[in-house]
Amino acid sequence: MMLGALAATLMAGCGSRGGDVKAGELGNGGFTFSCDDGAACTPYSHEATTFPSAVSLSSTFDVKFRPRTTSSDGPQPQGGITLSAIGETFFTRGPEGFVAQREGHGTIAAFDATGKLVDYTVIKIVKPDALTIYDADVDSVDDADPRSVDLIALKQGESRSFRVLLRNDAGEPLAGKIGVKWSAGSDVASMQPQSSGRYSVYGNAAGSTIVAIDGAALHREIKVVVTP
Repeated sequence: MMLGALAATLMAGCGSRGGDVKAGELGNGGFTFSCDDGAACTPYSHEATTFPSAVSLSSTFDVKFRPRTTSSDGPQPQGGITLSAIGETFFTRGPEGFVAQREGHGTIAAFDATGKLVDYTVIKIVKPDALTIYDADVDSVDDADPRSVDLIALKQGESRSFRVLLRNDAGEPLAGKIGVKWSAGSDVASMQPQSSGRYSVYGNAAGSTIVAIDGAALHREIKVVVTP
């Protein structure tokens, strides 16, 4: 079957389902989601037991397939299975996983070692409407919807770490890791990228400045106040 015809077949009459491990549309197994960026990833990646109802446009994430089994031990590892996006309209594959390229519903399919289709899942891609900046020390497993930070107060020589969470137009959190750029308006504060989507803000000198955060075609500004 040609790729275009396969894509059309898979998209016909399909929908996205959130909740526990996402069952494949053909009933031959389930799909799990993972990425590495705090509240945008951890609630969906923790112990691989949940799957998001939607991912953010421009985000990166990984998907694995677990074949169905009749064993009481549960699903077995995905030996001999490869996963691919159907076409490159909605998803492309990069070094860190799948990248959401366009709003809509994209299909990711599992194939066996012979190239035969085993199962597939449809994932909704949503354009984000806002950037939320939040304290990186928030426990993302327990708090999947962290409070927004609107002012960063530091002592001179002190630092705090933050992460970014994307939201849709209804204010709901969206899954998926995105690349962000942080920049300061003066030498009062400086930024340093850390691991897992964390950025540390350092208070260099007493005063105030504006920190700009850009990602997923969105822009956010936060005031930083540094005291002696």
